[in-house]
Amino acid sequence: MSPDRKSAALQFPIAPISLGEREQLIDEMQADVDQSFGTVDIDVSIAGFPEIGGPPKTGPDKTNVSQAGIAAVGVELVKKLEANRQLITFAGLGAVALWLLIFYRRLWKVVLVLIPVLIAVGLSSVVTFATGITLSPMTSVSAPLVIATCTEFVVLILARYWEERERGRTPEEAIDVGGVRIGRAFVASGLTTVGGFIVLAVSPFPLVWQFGVLVALNVLVALIAALVVLPPLLMWADRNPRIKSFSPGKRPEPLAG
Repeated sequence: MSPDRKSAALQFPIAPISLGEREQLIDEMQADVDQSFGTVDIDVSIAGFPEIGGPPKTGPDKTNVSQAGIAAVGVELVKKLEANRQLITFAGLGAVALWLLIFYRRLWKVVLVLIPVLIAVGLSSVVTFATGITLSPMTSVSAPLVIATCTEFVVLILARYWEERERGRTPEEAIDVGGVRIGRAFVASGLTTVGGFIVLAVSPFPLVWQFGVLVALNVLVALIAALVVLPPLLMWADRNPRIKSFSPGKRPEPLAG
């Protein structure tokens, strides 16, 4: 309590619970305040989020109540992340597409890279929903992480395939020599990363173990999308007569029809 006894700070210890449960708890506490003070207006301005709530407001009894602390800030942060989650995903995809277009200077190559990436992003959302992992400041990086990881895998496989085709190999040989062999290195590297992050699952803190599990699953999803989706996609594009300058080596038989 302040020396003039006109203001006070009340601290309520909260057990390790999810941010969704914290939001529900804060709403219940605010409802209790409304009931206790009658018609008092609650000032919901929160440190770090000045645009929320606005200036302090007072009720008939001149009482002013404000939320504060990590719980309140975390809840509002997650709300903003949820509101901008699609924007973050589309911004990441747009940045990747722009850089690939500048580097490759061929639109079809950009499309070939983005198809497995888009599939990986969709699978990541399904996995997140199936596991029941809630959105938090740490788990909100899932979509950009999948985009970055899957793009890396896909670009390297595409580069190796292109190199083998330039050496005169057929599409099947290029996939076997370039895609499959480099895929083994990807599997070893990816599983190592998965193992490193899955260790965080033993943490007693929900934010930490959820982050570890989600990153591990996302790397696994990116790996599967790159190794399963891209090879047949490359062979299809290689045999498509509408796609030019794809086969520097032996030209394969075109697709029927």
